Amino acid sequence: MRIVIVATILTLSFGVALAAEPSKTATATIKRIEGVYKSRFANSTVQDEHFESEDILEIVSYSPNAIYFRVHLEFYNGHTCDLYGIAAYENGSFVFHGKSDVSDAICNLTIRADGGNVTLDDVGGNCRTYSCGARGGYHGVSFPIKSRREIKYMKRLKASHEYAEAAADFEKSGSTPPVHH
Repeated sequence: MRIVIVATILTLSFGVALAAEPSKTATATIKRIEGVYKSRFANSTVQDEHFESEDILEIVSYSPNAIYFRVHLEFYNGHTCDLYGIAAYENGSFVFHGKSDVSDAICNLTIRADGGNVTLDDVGGNCRTYSCGARGGYHGVSFPIKSRREIKYMKRLKASHEYAEAAADFEKSGSTPPVHH
């Protein structure tokens, strides 16, 4: 009987230690990538109009294991992608699971720090389907971590309807209750 109790305690303790580890990794990753990323570039239309475009990625700590993100990407001919939400830490990446208004397909966007970049991946392509124009997409989009800047408008960002909607959707989804900052 004692051996079973000791084995159970050791198993539970080891499991708790393993469960705590992703939180430390997630928290360290959040500290590394939290901020705003911007990339400006020359763009044009089929009518040969030329203009400057700007891609933007905002990442804000939502809890020790989750981030709020907002991404705005611009593409040829004025097409854009716009998406925001709460992404929870799963298997080395932050993953957003959003519902599509267009179909039953689930949007699964991963945000990961790999090497010197923050990289997006639209697993299955469903995020693109409902949040991008014809020429837009998230797959493989990356921002150099060295281009990260502090968000100086944090109060305004956290008061935005996007942040409130993302938090409400995340809480409704039944995800692990986060610890708010």
